[in-house]
Order: sequence, then C-alpha cells, then structure tokens
Amino acid sequence: HERVADIKNEIEDFREVDAVNFISRDYALEMLSKNILSVREIVKELDGNPLPDSFRISLVSDARNPEGIKTLAARLKGLKEIEDVEYGKEWVERLDILISTAKVIGAVIGGIIILLVLFTVYSTVKFTLITRRDEIEIMKYAGATNIFIKIPFLIEGGVLCLISALSSIVMLFLAYKLILYKIPPAAYLWLGGMEFTFIPWEAIALIIGLSVIIGCFGSWVSVGKYLGVAIFLFLCLNVYNVADAKSGNPQVVDIQSVDKEIKKSQKELEDINKKISEKKKASKQAAIEEKKVNKNINVKQKDLIDKKSDLKKTDRRIIEKERELNSTQVEIDIITTELTDKKREMAEFLKYTYKSQIGRNKGLSGVLFASADYNEFIVSAKFEDILINEANRMLKDLDKEVDSLNGQLLGINKRHHTLMAEKDKLLKDKTLIERDVRQSRVKLAGIQERKAIYEGELRRLAGASAELKSLIEIYEKKRSDLASISTGFGKERGRLNWPLAGEVVSGFGKQKHPEFDAYVFKKGIEIVSNSGKDVKAVYDGVVAYADSLKGYGLITIIDHGDSYYSVYGHLSRLVALKGKKIKRGDIIAAAGSGNGNLTDKEGLYFEIRHNGQAIDPLAWLKAGNR
Repeated sequence: HERVADIKNEIEDFREVDAVNFISRDYALEMLSKNILSVREIVKELDGNPLPDSFRISLVSDARNPEGIKTLAARLKGLKEIEDVEYGKEWVERLDILISTAKVIGAVIGGIIILLVLFTVYSTVKFTLITRRDEIEIMKYAGATNIFIKIPFLIEGGVLCLISALSSIVMLFLAYKLILYKIPPAAYLWLGGMEFTFIPWEAIALIIGLSVIIGCFGSWVSVGKYLGVAIFLFLCLNVYNVADAKSGNPQVVDIQSVDKEIKKSQKELEDINKKISEKKKASKQAAIEEKKVNKNINVKQKDLIDKKSDLKKTDRRIIEKERELNSTQVEIDIITTELTDKKREMAEFLKYTYKSQIGRNKGLSGVLFASADYNEFIVSAKFEDILINEANRMLKDLDKEVDSLNGQLLGINKRHHTLMAEKDKLLKDKTLIERDVRQSRVKLAGIQERKAIYEGELRRLAGASAELKSLIEIYEKKRSDLASISTGFGKERGRLNWPLAGEVVSGFGKQKHPEFDAYVFKKGIEIVSNSGKDVKAVYDGVVAYADSLKGYGLITIIDHGDSYYSVYGHLSRLVALKGKKIKRGDIIAAAGSGNGNLTDKEGLYFEIRHNGQAIDPLAWLKAGNR
C-alpha cells in the first residue's frame, strides 16, 4: 500500500495530470460483475482474480488532445512498476478527427442556419412592413426619421430570434437528457468512464447573443430596403392616395388635377386588370403543375410500395437460405465429428491389430501357433480383413458425404450472396424513389405556395380594381364642385392669417424628438394655445377632409385650388364638415390637447402643402401675428 501511494504521488506530479484514482483488482472485479453478471461464474472456474490493480487518471484541459495523451502515456510507461498503459490510442485519434470534422460540418451548417434565419427574419419583417404600410407612410408623412421607424422592427426581429434561440436550447436540453437516460450503464464502462456534459453557460449566452444580433441585422436589412421604396413612393404621391378612397375620403383637387388623377387612375386600372389576367394565367398554370406533380407522387408511391413488397420477399428468401446454411453446416459438423471418431476408432483398431499380431515380434509362425488350430487362424484373419475393408469403405463414404455437403454449402452461399446483392439493389431503388417522393413533395409545396400567393394577389388586385373604379367615379363626381374654388392662394405668400393665436414651439424641418432622442423631419409647425380655442381657415377653399387620421387625431384639410392645401391637426372638435365651402377667417374646428404632437402641448398642428409637398408655413403666414 505504501508503494501504491508513492506511485500515485509520482503520477500526480506530472504536469498533464489533474487527478489520480487507485482501483484495486477486487473493486475492479466487483464493478465488472455489476455490468456483466456471468463474470463471477467465470472467475470461479479460474485459479483466482485475473484483473490487475490500476490507476484511473484524469488530465488537465490543456493536455486533453492526442499529443498530450500520447506524451503522458510514454512517461507512464517509463515508470518501473507500470506494466501497461491503456488509453485507446486509435480511439483517441479517431475521436480527434471526428471532432475536427464535426467542427467543420458544424461551421458549415451554422452558416447555412444563419442564412436561413436571416431569410426568415427578413421575410417575417417584410410581411409585417407590408401589413403596416399605411402606418409607416403616415409616420413618414409626420416627419419620422428612418431610425425612428426602424427601432420597433429591430426589437421585433431581436425578440423573434431570442425566442427561437431559447426554444432551441430547451429542446436540445430535453434531447440531451433523453439520450443520457437511454445510454446503458455498460456503455460508460466501454467509454472508459467518459462523462457527457451539456453546453456550458458561456456558449449558451453566446448563442443567445448571436441570435439576437442576427435577428436585428435581418430586420435592419429588411426595413432599410422597404423604407427606400416607401420613401420613393411617398415622394411621388400626394397627401391622399388610393387608400383614402377606401375609407371614403378621396382627395379634392382642382379640375385640372382631377382630370389628371382620372387618367392616372384609369391607367392604373388597366395595369391592374392586366395583372389580374396574368395572375389568373399563372394560377391556372400552377394548378396544372400541381396536378402533374400529384400524379407523379402517386406513381412513385406505388413504385415504393412494390419495392417494399419485393424487399420483404427477398428478406424471407434470405432467411430461408440462412436456415439452409445453418442446417447444412450442422450436418457437416455432425458428419465431420463422426468421421473424426471413425478415424480415431480405425487408428485404434489398426494399432490393436498391429500390436496383437506383429508388434510381438513372433512372425507368422508365432501368430499361427498362438491360434488354437489352423482353421481358427484363417477365420480370424478373414474377419479382420473384412472389418478393415468395411471401415475403409465407411471412411470413404463419409468423405464423399462431407464433400457433397460442402458443395451444397457453396451453392447455398452463392445463392445467398445473389439474394444479398438483389436486396442491396432493392434498397438503393427504394432510397432513390423515397428521395424522388421527397423532392416532389417539396416541389408540390412550392407550387401550392405560389398558387396561394397568386390567389391572394388576385383577391388584392380585384379589391384594388374596385377601389380605383370607385375613386374614378368620385373624381368625376367632384368635377362640378371645384369650379367655384378660389385660385389666388399662390399670391398670398407672407399674407395669410394665422389659424390660431399662440406661440410656435416646434418649427418646420429637422427637429429632435425629446423622448426618443432621435431627429425627425417636421412637415409643419406646432402652435401652443388653450384646448378648445377656435381654429380658423387661413384662406378661402373647400373642406376636402374632416375626420380622424391615425397619427393626427381629428384633422381638417382645406383645398385652396391650384394644388394648395392647408392641414389642421390634433383638433378637439370639428366644425366645418367635408365638402363645405370656407372663407378666410371662418371657424373650422377647435384646438386640441396636443396628444401626439412632438411637444405634447395643447394647441394646433398646422401644415401647408403644394403638389403634395410640405412647405414652410411660417413663410406664408403674416409676420408677428400670433
């Protein structure tokens, strides 16, 4: 025991060693018996316990590699009392290759997964952007910057990937627990006491962090691409677009603009009808492809059923041939044993004959005189000759029978190999058919998805067509109402009356949002005043819109002709309704609470627009009249 302790201390001094455990031969036998019940019965038949005393050595993390293990093994073999060092050299090297390969494969798969996640986040955010298109356009109309609009979508993308990462880690942990539960105790003994651990917390935190970053990046790309298109469309459209017609609030412009809008809407209607025709054709083609792929899948599935049936038949024939092989082998073993016994008996018989007749060195006369008479000698010799010939014949027959059975065995083996080759071919055919079925189903899913998209586009285009038709009718109906609208607004620069007396707290142009610490571009000004105070028209015109609008609350828009409009937002009460003719100074509404303004103060949000573009109201209002 003292020498064991010395050896243990000597091993512990090696820099590669983390811990050393002594395992006695009796303890090793006890542990082995728990896993293999027949071990003790086997040992009972032996002279004693054949297992040696041993040390189980754990390595430090820096030495847990093939080179480190090999170096430590060489040093241990240099110790005098150490008979052998077992560390599974080939297994360690293969494991190292496997780990390196797994890292490469993991990196490739990880890259693919990152691309898929980016595509998924991009598509999800893009869909959200499309569904919230009107809201984004209103935010842009209100002067919100791109970063201000992007923030909610970045958060959404990050949260989406965070949830996905947490779900994946939970499922991976459950799978890890299930695998540990299914591993038999003997497997740990075979693996040399290797322990399986879950992903460390640092790696989990890294996975979650990367997932959030990827989600935010995908959202940023998707939102940035959409906002570029949205800004272009927003700059090309006026304050009111086709979406206003859907809510029954068409834009009121001068007669020339109405004619222009009618022509534009008719052109859009023609384009939409053309797209409807194209989508119907595409949908019909998708239906034909769907039918064709379904038919192909049915044929492949029938082939697959046939191959499975042939495979079962071949398996049964293989089992029968294996039974024949086993039966023939048993017969060969029996006859071979019998042949061996006969040969041994024959050898004993010949030996006996030799010893009894020639081995005594009496010669023929001695054998003759040993018999009672000459006749006895002749009969005995004849019987011995018959027995020898019969035994020789039996041996030859047994040899022939063994040769015959060996020939049968070769034939059965040949047929068995043929069946195995046939089975391999059937398995390959089955795999190819299953792959074709999977590919066809993926193709079918893509066709069905395209078909659904086409049908959705058809419904959307049909709705847009109806909206445009309604819009054209509304524009044509409004022609006669526009003749009386004043056209002198463009000459009133710097001479317009103020809509509300009060202080301007937020000017036109780039402004810093006090809550979000972000810059926004204001299309108008904010005038502070008590809630409920009268708001007056700055010039003659017709009320084009008087209702609530998301982001503006209650709002009134007056058309002054020549594509000039004045906008009054965040009102508490509407006085002048849509379609009413207004004179300069008429009361049209009451100032509101300012809820939604940049400053959130009571008063009025006021804009002036020309051809859909916001212009600085302060350049058009009278100076010093607040």
